[in-house]
Amino acid sequence: ARAPVARWQIATTEHTPSSRATDDHVWTEIRNFKKCLLQMFSSQGRDVVFLENAMHLGSGRGHAVVECVPVPVEVGADAPIYFKQGLDEAESEWSQHHAKRIIDTSKQGLRGSIPLGFAYFHVEFGLTGGYAHVIDDEEQWNKNFGRDILIGMLG
Repeated sequence: ARAPVARWQIATTEHTPSSRATDDHVWTEIRNFKKCLLQMFSSQGRDVVFLENAMHLGSGRGHAVVECVPVPVEVGADAPIYFKQGLDEAESEWSQHHAKRIIDTSKQGLRGSIPLGFAYFHVEFGLTGGYAHVIDDEEQWNKNFGRDILIGMLG
């Protein structure tokens, strides 16, 4: 039997639909929590992959939650390749438009890459960047997409 995938969550105390929509103070606090988790797991020889599904932004149903999944260092090193491939496949399957939807967040970060109010999936590898994907159809989007990729990687 496969061991369960451990995960932690960073959630805002105030109702905010996504981490992208938080104010500067909360954004900084989320980043500080990420740094602490990275340090803690680094001391155990592990990397951390951060995941966020930001959906139902205008409905009042969504709430900012960033999942933090510790993984072995070798898995963390390969994570960008697996997520890019998974997002490429998801684009052809779920996107309504043919425009490229994988956004590299390593240069501008999430806030500089996704406009406020857009539904998105974001994966971040440590604090050095990651990929975002604008979600066209929230009903079609697999809410477990990020976890499914990680489970496949962990075998």
